[in-house]
Amino acid sequence: MALFETSDDRFVRQRELVPAERLAELTVTVIGVGAIGRQVALQLAAIGVRKVQLVDFDRVDTTNITTQGYLQSDVGVLKVHATAEAISRLDAVVDVVVFDARYRAKQEVGRQSSAAWTPLRREPPSGAQPEGGRSSGPMAGCWAK
Repeated sequence: MALFETSDDRFVRQRELVPAERLAELTVTVIGVGAIGRQVALQLAAIGVRKVQLVDFDRVDTTNITTQGYLQSDVGVLKVHATAEAISRLDAVVDVVVFDARYRAKQEVGRQSSAAWTPLRREPPSGAQPEGGRSSGPMAGCWAK
């Protein structure tokens, strides 16, 4: 008998508490990806949430390395992009949408939208236009497919 048993199914310990099919249906929005928000976003992706929206206007600073879990290579990068990349490394199946702006109640964040977004983009894809034709404002940095 083995001292430790392992499983190839990473969800085996949570299946009875949180059904995977229920998590797969959710779209979760994390507003602010500093110390707590970043960890929440990573943990939600780890347990099986398949759609995550990240909202934050700030860039990673060197002080965020020790307090918020960012990497040295993340310094200067928008926090939403650094967190989205960390989620992608954790689970490439997760669809991450980033909003690199301050949260405002009038934004369409946290709601299902007909707009298609390209996740994990630091630069616009060739020929892409800013969503809604805007290069500034609450949706700046979000690029339409």
